[in-house]
Amino acid sequence: MSRTRAVSLALAAAVLWGLAWSAAPARLHAPDYLAEEKDLQDYLDQGESLLHRLNSPWAVSRYMPASGLIAAALYNHSGRDGWRVWRAATATAAFWLTAYLGFLCGAPALGLSAPIALWALGHLSGGARGGVPWHGSAPFPQPMMELLVLAAACLAADRAARPGVKRDRLLGTALGGALLFRSSLVFYPLWLAGQEALSGNRGRRAIRSWLTVGALAAVFVLPWGGVNRLVQGRWIFLENMKADPMIVTAIAGEAGTAAVDPYRAAPGEVMSWALERIRAEPGAYAAGYAGRLAGILGTEPFLWLAGLAGFFRRRRGHEVRAVAGLAVYFAAVHSLFAVEPGHLAPLRPLLAVLAAAGISSSHPQMPVSDRRRDRFALAAWALPVLMGGAAL
Repeated sequence: MSRTRAVSLALAAAVLWGLAWSAAPARLHAPDYLAEEKDLQDYLDQGESLLHRLNSPWAVSRYMPASGLIAAALYNHSGRDGWRVWRAATATAAFWLTAYLGFLCGAPALGLSAPIALWALGHLSGGARGGVPWHGSAPFPQPMMELLVLAAACLAADRAARPGVKRDRLLGTALGGALLFRSSLVFYPLWLAGQEALSGNRGRRAIRSWLTVGALAAVFVLPWGGVNRLVQGRWIFLENMKADPMIVTAIAGEAGTAAVDPYRAAPGEVMSWALERIRAEPGAYAAGYAGRLAGILGTEPFLWLAGLAGFFRRRRGHEVRAVAGLAVYFAAVHSLFAVEPGHLAPLRPLLAVLAAAGISSSHPQMPVSDRRRDRFALAAWALPVLMGGAAL
């Protein structure tokens, strides 16, 4: 059997395995979603306001538009079975992307060891989802966000191994699509540029590459800023005041008092207050940041230890460094303020891929041609688009 045929069969087996697991009766007949989704009503309000052009400025701008539209389409317009089938489909897609990312990083068994490592290490860590290997049972919007981050990781890894304009465009547009759902990756183009510059990649081609990725990501949110300009009379490109309570908690503490009420503050008031407090007491904020980062590392200790071990063993691989860079970015940016544990769900498959990659003694030669790798990359880019489109 040829290597190419073996790869195709392995990926097909991964899809079927993920589908069988995610479509199990226990997952399709989960408890009432309204009892599970903590902030679902806010997403529904935004989605309905956008779908029906309701005059509700706060509801329209509180979240990024794709999250509200997908929530409204799934939970209000597709029936009870629709959202369950969508969850099963996103779980299957996440399984495939985790295996593909493991394949890119040289994980054994053509990448299938990555989702297996996620399942095993998740059980050892005793994570919030009881070691569930991927996200079909997580509250909305985590399933879609995890899928978007996985796709970005796949494209970043492929771009690191095969630099080129085509890979820059795929990564830039994937980041732009992710920003329309949630702004977690808003600083990633800058982070990526810094990571590559520190590794010695500072030429003109590298600068053009960074500008391409960043500009394409930014283009996606410009129309959203225009929509908010029409509705609210001011430019709003990201979530409007959604992070204010988390910022106040990070500065004042869980039981602390603040000079500003995040639920009654004027636009920009919380950020101005926070920056003033940080300037006045930078040491206190730095200590709080370190504590939040340590808390993130402690949520999945076995995954972090295994991921770090895998990275140090395979750190010469371009793909491994790209995945590790995204994982570190995700932890660092979510330590800036207080976040709920569910926001960290996309970290789990990235760490599992690094752990699985560390099992190999050396980075194997890819058994597929560049043309086939281009097709796989396009499939990774298209999966979140298809899942978002299927919801709508």
